[in-house]
Amino acid sequence: MSTDEVILIIDDTKQLLFDGKEFSEPTEKNIKECFVAHSLEQSSIRYHGFKALKSISDEKIEIQSEMKMFDEAGLDPELDFSIAHSIIELENSDENYIEVYAIEESELHERFDSLISKNHNLDFIFPEYLSYTALYEYDILERKNDVFIYFSDEDSYAAIFKSGKYISATKIDSLQKIAQKVNVKPEDIRELLQNKGVEEHLYLPEEFLTMTNVQEEMSKLVERVSHTIGHKRGIFGLEHLDNIYLDFDGCDIPGFLELFSSYGYEASKKEKLQVFEEMEASEVHLAINALYSLGFFQEKYSAPNLSIFHRKPKFLKTHAGQFLSLLGLSLICSAIYPIYTLVEIENFSQQELELKAQVAQVQKRTVKLQKHFKMQKDKRALLRKDRESVNNRLSSYSLMLNTLENFEENILQRQEMIKDIDLTMKRYGLSSKNFHYKKDIIIIQIISQYDRRDTIAEFMKELLVKGYSHVHTQGIQKNEHYYESFVEIQR
Repeated sequence: MSTDEVILIIDDTKQLLFDGKEFSEPTEKNIKECFVAHSLEQSSIRYHGFKALKSISDEKIEIQSEMKMFDEAGLDPELDFSIAHSIIELENSDENYIEVYAIEESELHERFDSLISKNHNLDFIFPEYLSYTALYEYDILERKNDVFIYFSDEDSYAAIFKSGKYISATKIDSLQKIAQKVNVKPEDIRELLQNKGVEEHLYLPEEFLTMTNVQEEMSKLVERVSHTIGHKRGIFGLEHLDNIYLDFDGCDIPGFLELFSSYGYEASKKEKLQVFEEMEASEVHLAINALYSLGFFQEKYSAPNLSIFHRKPKFLKTHAGQFLSLLGLSLICSAIYPIYTLVEIENFSQQELELKAQVAQVQKRTVKLQKHFKMQKDKRALLRKDRESVNNRLSSYSLMLNTLENFEENILQRQEMIKDIDLTMKRYGLSSKNFHYKKDIIIIQIISQYDRRDTIAEFMKELLVKGYSHVHTQGIQKNEHYYESFVEIQR
């Protein structure tokens, strides 16, 4: 697949080809050869954050992310979700901050099935507010402590970056919601903000009430963003802000950014975001999203991917295809070697007869010819040894292929176990304090209310009914306000 260009999906009817600098209309060839991406607005995503030790493996972080989303973020265990996470490094700490994102799979199918029927692929689906990362990775912006405030008709947010690395985002009122609050028609709010903003002298006397409402709502918005920055300061060590950027189709909102000075950001530089200046203003934010997608496919950074529509690789590029190709090649080699060896043996035998006849006639050449004969004999032995080596590799490839198949099966079994356990715990009003996963066994520390000791036993019975071969506990301990027990569950 080409990583020089990417196709950004705008909606069911519009998609654009991006080469890192400009957009163009994709051809049928582009659709087949390029990766395809789409950004998700913040309002579509369920997200949750927690801390985890830096020493924890990626597999355990993935398991914890799934458990936290169901147990703490309130995902319905009876529904299927696409879940992904980002690891945000915490300085001077033995922990990282994990931000987890989830969206219901049925929603993804509802939004993209018609597109998939045409394009067949949607390789990358990501939270839109992460896309500013690309501006730093492609050296468009200097790596500093920045906030990006983005406005659109239906989804608006503020994204916070420390030294060019994403740390947090918060939802703010969309243009439609602002229009509703200030009692302005939705189709007029964009023009009002761009032309008059919060500057009192730009309004007519009869617009005094509108001006007051706009100032009040935009001040509330700034307060919300400032509160989020203050909260993240303690977690991520965000000591100051260098820049506050307004991402509003390349336009300014008169007086809006200056409101941040009242919240302690007098020294921060405040300006509209100016990137991709040769593009139409309406395409600039799309270009940021497309550049982030391009950077993901070019492996400039890792990124959470919520897509469930991954393209199927060509068979020979899959692990199974490569192993089977090697297997077939080895089998051919194994079949050829015996024939080749027989031919060689026959040739050597003929040469031996000729050499014997020549020995009697040419005494001077005897030593040389005997030495040549020995070399041919050693070569024959080497061929036999190579054939044994090929047979050994065949056995190794077969074992590796079985290992791959078992690995995929283990992942599916683990996800099913997590879902069963979480659903059963919710049914009996139980909660978990800790868990450990090893191969096909989950050990979970369960807590029950003081007056409901029997629920732990009922929980274990139901898992046995579900077909788990081993559900065992060392005993149920009584604490001051609750019962707890370590339960070992095996598929």
